[in-house]
Amino acid sequence: MGDEFSDTFSRLSLDEQPATPISHRRSVPSIEVTVHIQDQPPFVDQNNTEQPDITGLQSLKLPDSSPFPSSSPDNDNNNNIDMLDQQQKQKSSFFILSYSHEKFIEPSSTPNYKTYITSISGLRWYANKHIELSAIDLIKTSKITSFLSSCSALVLLIGTNSTHSTAATQIIKQVQHLIENVRHDYKHLHDYQNLAVV
Repeated sequence: MGDEFSDTFSRLSLDEQPATPISHRRSVPSIEVTVHIQDQPPFVDQNNTEQPDITGLQSLKLPDSSPFPSSSPDNDNNNNIDMLDQQQKQKSSFFILSYSHEKFIEPSSTPNYKTYITSISGLRWYANKHIELSAIDLIKTSKITSFLSSCSALVLLIGTNSTHSTAATQIIKQVQHLIENVRHDYKHLHDYQNLAVV
């Protein structure tokens, strides 16, 4: 039985050697990985200065969700660690500009976020005679701008004070004007998830 196995193995190894390089491509949109197949033993002769002879080349495409890194693994690991460190150092902060009802809610802090609250009795979207009650004017004051420049998100809880003396269509324009000003002056609050009107 041992001789039969030997003969079969010898025949296979002699008869089935590839005559031409192997080239195989599948076109799937994503990352390209090239694998070199060598007809060489896994050890290197240190006395031989010639480059190994590559007898085959196989190229295949992997999906974009491939777990293989697209660049140097060492660089990627360092970048990931740096990003995690920055995220841990910088926790999200939410600034709430509110009318008087918010004064009953205490600012809070957790390992993930902090809230800052400015509560003003009588606050309106716009008050041309009382700029200290006008949200549009208050967002330009140094106290509020310091919060806006550092917060991760802004919550506007203005309430119904504006409805006592201003038409709904006018209030909508005031809200739109305030949001446009914030988005223009504070680029980090431009996306919809960073600014809420409650």
